[in-house]
Amino acid sequence: MLRGVHLLPAVEQMSPPNSGPSRFGLWGGIAWFLFPHFDVRGDVIRRTTPNAPATNTFLLQLNGYL
Repeated sequence: MLRGVHLLPAVEQMSPPNSGPSRFGLWGGIAWFLFPHFDVRGDVIRRTTPNAPATNTFLLQLNGYL
């Protein structure tokens, strides 16, 4: 791996308050801290709900911190 690279895996289950169908999500991401207080991050998010098509989201971010 490269110095400053972080892998970001996550799993989630969401139950809506109105007793609707539960949703399931998988997240995978990678963050590269290029310089102090600055990173580039990419995420892939897949969410599923019973009786509905799965959704995929791709997200790319540039973050700066004070």
